[in-house]
Amino acid sequence: MQRVRRDIYSGVVLERIVYTVGDRAQKPYKPRRPRFKNAEDRAKFNSEVARRAHTRIINENFTPASLYSTLTQDDEHEVHTFSE
Repeated sequence: MQRVRRDIYSGVVLERIVYTVGDRAQKPYKPRRPRFKNAEDRAKFNSEVARRAHTRIINENFTPASLYSTLTQDDEHEVHTFSE
């Protein structure tokens, strides 16, 4: 069995996934698709995939330098820049 590492970069964040691949697998290696016992397990899996995708989008668009900005879009909470 061979261990394969997959790196996903989103902004300044590195997400590393390590999984095992059988000796008879063909390249490029892909993890097996999960099998679900019922609709509840499938919904839970889809929710986790959506959460990871949302987190990656946030990491791509905002950096640690965005600390002083407000992430709302109404007039009452508009974004101001700080200058000294």
